Amino acid sequence: SRYINVLLSGEEEIGKPSTMGQVKDSAEVLKADHMVVIDSHLPGPGIPGVTLGTRGIVTMEIEVRNSNQDLHSGNLGGAVLNPLRALSTVLASFWDPQGKITIPHFYDQVEPLTKEEKELYTLDFDKERIAKHFNIGAFAAEPGHSLGEGIFTRPTLEINGLWGGYTGEGFKTVLPAAAYAKISCRLVPDQDPEQIFAHIAEALKKALPKGLECHIHKGEGAIAFRSSADTLIAKTVSAAYQEVMGKPCQSALLGGSIPIMPLLAKVTGAETVLMGYGLDEDGPHAPNEHFGLDRFQQGFLTMCGIFSRLMNHE
Repeated sequence: SRYINVLLSGEEEIGKPSTMGQVKDSAEVLKADHMVVIDSHLPGPGIPGVTLGTRGIVTMEIEVRNSNQDLHSGNLGGAVLNPLRALSTVLASFWDPQGKITIPHFYDQVEPLTKEEKELYTLDFDKERIAKHFNIGAFAAEPGHSLGEGIFTRPTLEINGLWGGYTGEGFKTVLPAAAYAKISCRLVPDQDPEQIFAHIAEALKKALPKGLECHIHKGEGAIAFRSSADTLIAKTVSAAYQEVMGKPCQSALLGGSIPIMPLLAKVTGAETVLMGYGLDEDGPHAPNEHFGLDRFQQGFLTMCGIFSRLMNHE
């Protein structure tokens, strides 16, 4: 007999705390031969692509403190070290002028793409389309790598937020008591989130001026995920995509992270791929995130094609 398990999660934006535990506790129920995770997007408008991997992630929050309250920048500025200046200076030093990450050991486990991987994966990036849609003025490629490689196959370090002192309406000439930052890394295969966090924490504490109080809290962490293009499910999804969209299906990677992916693949024991009909223009993680009804219909038809092919497979 053949049957279909459907796992729905409403915790996509909060790290799936309940789902993670339920997956671990339901290993026997979730055992499967094939798995399709619908949490990816198309390589571009009208271009089908089966997703064979995601990047990993590690996040952290930083507090650097130098006093128990904001101080008067006229009375004490020029004598008391500004923690916001100290933190921003150190964070800026984590990249060299060309954009390569300078944190010791950050790239230790990063392997270059093989010839076969370069031929398999679609690493194109439509710079003009994205720049026009989001009104982007500047791009920054890692030295020796294309923009597409930077999104799909290279690790990154990003400052997601940096603040301190007074940021409300009007003006207060304060010397901040503390500075805060949220930073995250996208990771590639073989990079360990715990190790990367430790390398960053060590580099930060070593570079900050003595006397400052530094607290670093590790947040979400997950390894990267990869699957094969030669499995039955990968070929099935590719064929269903191609039938619905009328174009050859590409083998794609996802620059984002889906922390539950490695766990799901391990627990189910299934051949696994990702698919979806999202686009960068849908504004994921932004106000007015949206999704086209035409692609909703295409997704429905593609899933029907997948089920039909699997049910008829001997």
